[in-house]
Amino acid sequence: MEFLGLVSDVADKTKYTRKEIRLILRLTAQIIREELIGGRDVNWQGLGKFINCAFQQRVGGDPRTGKRIIIPPSRRIRFHPSCRVMRKVKKSIKLYEKLDPIKQFLPKGINNGEIRSRDRSGESSEGEDSWEDIVFEREYKHTHRSGKG
Repeated sequence: MEFLGLVSDVADKTKYTRKEIRLILRLTAQIIREELIGGRDVNWQGLGKFINCAFQQRVGGDPRTGKRIIIPPSRRIRFHPSCRVMRKVKKSIKLYEKLDPIKQFLPKGINNGEIRSRDRSGESSEGEDSWEDIVFEREYKHTHRSGKG
């Protein structure tokens, strides 16, 4: 989502105008920026935490020449999402996997990156069933239930 999209969404959900929302969001960003420049962390409850990480001077290697060089001290900004945000993201990923209609008919190995190669005759190179056989078996099991029960 871009800045104008955020402004538009907030304006639709509140009684404020887009101009007022734009001003509020810019001031919020400016305050967060000033805090981070000052070396302080910013904790936004329900969203996450912006953490100021300081790195000491250290010795490294120049990739071109291979010589050792001194890397000066530096600071980086890290963002750690809140537990609530992480739970909702993980839940949405699991929901997407449940709703994916094609995934249930794919061979199990394809999800783990294990892809069987087939020769030109259509047979598996390992002497196992072809993909079509596996997909057919799964479709058959879904549509034809055994009489047990």
